[in-house]
Amino acid sequence: MQRRRQRTGRVEISLGYACSNDCVFCSETRLRRQHSAEATGGPVTTERIRQAMDRLRVDGGEHLTLLGGEPTIRKDFIGLLDYAKDIGFERVSMTTNGRRFADPEFAREVARRSILRITVSLHGPTAAIHDAITQRPGAYDEVITGLQNLHEAGMPVDLTAVICRQNQGQLALLYDLHRSHNPGRMLWVFVRPVGEAYDRFEDIVPPMADIAAELQPVLDRATKEAAPLLVGHMPLCMLPGNEGAADELYWHDDTAVVLREIQKFLAAKDSGKGSYQVTFDHFKMKTKACGGCRFVGVCAGLFKEYIERRGAFELRPVAGTAVKSFSELRLPYLLQRN
Repeated sequence: MQRRRQRTGRVEISLGYACSNDCVFCSETRLRRQHSAEATGGPVTTERIRQAMDRLRVDGGEHLTLLGGEPTIRKDFIGLLDYAKDIGFERVSMTTNGRRFADPEFAREVARRSILRITVSLHGPTAAIHDAITQRPGAYDEVITGLQNLHEAGMPVDLTAVICRQNQGQLALLYDLHRSHNPGRMLWVFVRPVGEAYDRFEDIVPPMADIAAELQPVLDRATKEAAPLLVGHMPLCMLPGNEGAADELYWHDDTAVVLREIQKFLAAKDSGKGSYQVTFDHFKMKTKACGGCRFVGVCAGLFKEYIERRGAFELRPVAGTAVKSFSELRLPYLLQRN
């Protein structure tokens, strides 16, 4: 139910799989359907969550992340925030589909909890695209209304989107929409091919090289405007000139630490589509050719599921002086946002 990150004081608790959306790429679709009776306050009881908070706080947790499903659909959501504050957590974070904030009173209640930092998912620049991704007609309008309500209540927000087939070709427009809501940061992540995205791979997972080409002018613009746009789950060789926008560079508090040295590869095998090696980070892989890339020490590679389905031919090792630490690539204006 929970896992601990002792080095950073950041801890996580899952509130269950229940969600008011049914996103096409969701990694937990099967589990959510298996636990369809898990409505608000279902098997993961309030008491069980409080006990987990107590244990994690005693173990040194300072920053709590609430995972779902969708946290806000729980009837005890506000009470859980208050309990976290009462026992000493300094910050609570969560990602939400944002729909409940269309209720202005709920938005005001949440905004009164300054302990909370929220990231709202907004996957498409239009209602047609966002609602197709969430498979919930009207979801887009609720998110936009919710963002307006949160803004009026004085609640800062971050925004996120999953890059998939359904919003491919629309990323420049998505950038404009996200920017118009003045988020603290924008985090776009390439879809991980697990769950529904694995079962319907060709329908949901675009070629990463195509997305890299589409992202290039968007990231160039974000850099020029010092916009807080980060991109997750894309190898650094696919972000030429914009490597500093890679979200993974900002995960750890120590700006000099190197987490992904080539010596820490865990295993090697042949996928039938070329040899690769497995890193310890997020179940990602690198080809043997990556050993000659200047980013090998700070890049996690590709998701293993992506390589299994499409291969690793899109990876292009970059020649040059080896990058020794995350701090060599981090952008100061992005570092301040994380």
